[in-house]
Amino acid sequence: LGTSTRTSIIEPLLVLEARDRVGGRICTAPLPNGVSVDIGAAWVHGTGLPFGHDGHGRERELNPMVKLLQQRTDLDDTITSPTDKKGDPLRAGLIYTSPKGNPDTRPRDVLHSPGIDCAEGCLIELHVGGKRIEKNQFSIVENALNLYERILASVSKVGASAYDCGEGMTTSTISVGKTIDVIRSEAPPRYLLRYNQVGGSYSNMVETVLGFYLHSLQVWHPHDLANVQLSEFIVDDSNVGDESDAGGGEGDFPGPHCNVEGGMSSILGPLQSNGVK
Repeated sequence: LGTSTRTSIIEPLLVLEARDRVGGRICTAPLPNGVSVDIGAAWVHGTGLPFGHDGHGRERELNPMVKLLQQRTDLDDTITSPTDKKGDPLRAGLIYTSPKGNPDTRPRDVLHSPGIDCAEGCLIELHVGGKRIEKNQFSIVENALNLYERILASVSKVGASAYDCGEGMTTSTISVGKTIDVIRSEAPPRYLLRYNQVGGSYSNMVETVLGFYLHSLQVWHPHDLANVQLSEFIVDDSNVGDESDAGGGEGDFPGPHCNVEGGMSSILGPLQSNGVK
């Protein structure tokens, strides 16, 4: 933010750094074995384009972080095929760790890709009570996902209502966890926000799997949902079902979620070339 302000709004501007290094949350540390690890910011949350796209003709859609990484001068000129998962079609030194997006906020089309009825090739398999959910039990997963998505849609409506009442981004009294608790306990059955209302072991398994998806959302923030304010919660369902372009809300850009070869600190090079010392 300081660098962006310095270069595009006010000249001259002196930005003071409180640490003995620049970067803020970006901090890459070398391990004794020579491997660099990020102990702060570690992800490019969406490249802005579908997996495998080289960016040609769609430069305006790129995540600004990708544009900065493309400015690095030490990238290898040899680029593998865009269809190769280990390739780097955007020439930004990206490692396509999650090619379809954020698994924590998009369980249906990322975590369970290529589909919840697929026994092989998914990022995860689910176990309840020590027993794996088998292919003939995948209706449990489907019902849990449907319930999860209905709950998030309802939470978004509460957030929209808060905004309409003038609270918007300034609200500090409404938490996502509290909202979920209230709507699930108070909403009429026709809204289908509780599965355990029918009782039985099947519904209990659905509720257990739902708890996992809510936990993943909590991991993403990363805070207990009771401490995540509704103003921080963003759900954009305009692209739901589009695996190539969906951003998935939560402030993400569309496209793959990536780590950076050599660590996030490499992004500081282009910034420092603009006068940051």
